[in-house]
Order: sequence, then C-alpha cells, then structure tokens
Amino acid sequence: MSASLKANYEGKRREIARPQDGPLEATLVEHVALCWLRLQMMEQRYTRATRESMSLALGDYWERKLSSAQRRYLRAAETLARIRRLALPVMQVNVAEKQVNIAGAGPRL
Repeated sequence: MSASLKANYEGKRREIARPQDGPLEATLVEHVALCWLRLQMMEQRYTRATRESMSLALGDYWERKLSSAQRRYLRAAETLARIRRLALPVMQVNVAEKQVNIAGAGPRL
C-alpha cells in the first residue's frame, strides 16, 4: 500500500473511531475505513476508464464494480451504526420504590 493510501486509510479510521469503542466496534471501524479506501480507489479507476469511449459491455463492467464498492461501504457503515446503537447503556433508576429502566441517551448515528 502506498504511503498516501495508508495515510488516507489511517485518517478515515481515526475520524470514525471513538474512545469508548469495544473490540467489535474497533474491528468494524477498520472495515468501514478499508471499504471507504477501496471505494475511493474504484472511483479513481472508474474515472480513468470512462474518460475515453468504450464498449457497452466494458461500461457495464465498470458501473457494476463501482456500485459494488459503494454497496460494501454503505453496508459496513450501517453495520457499525447499528452495533453502536445496540451498545447504548441501560440505566436503572429507583425512585420511592418504583423502578424505571431508561435506555442511554447517547449520540445517534
């Protein structure tokens, strides 16, 4: 991996990571950053390939490759967001013998 690609990946990883992330979230953060990097690389390749005229079959090939990279990135980001929502802490409050369970009001993605 070139130095600039590695720097882009590390920057994206730091951007979406949170200090309170557990092991599962840390793994998903890395996956999201990697999918983002692959999407950037595919967009560059797509742009280079579509600058000149090409056959319908080749155009379809590049469209499918780009769409696939976009889907992977979105799926990874949605999975991370879903896991983070599930990890919200539950707080129990006892007031005058009445028990109330409240889901944590952490940030929503």
